[in-house]
Amino acid sequence: MASDEAIDGVDGGSPEWRAALIEVEEARQQYARVLTAADSVESEVDNVWLRLWRTERRRDELIKQ
Repeated sequence: MASDEAIDGVDGGSPEWRAALIEVEEARQQYARVLTAADSVESEVDNVWLRLWRTERRRDELIKQ
């Protein structure tokens, strides 16, 4: 996870940053739903996990910029 110092330097008001945070939260919620669903299949879990990973990676890239 990104350091607090790096996060402090991010422009919290930028539309790109806000969109990244929203995408991460939506992906986390979707992943939690799929994990707890009785009828989820492994490929669906894998796809949702990959989406979560990508959104977190994008957020981390914005922090590094």
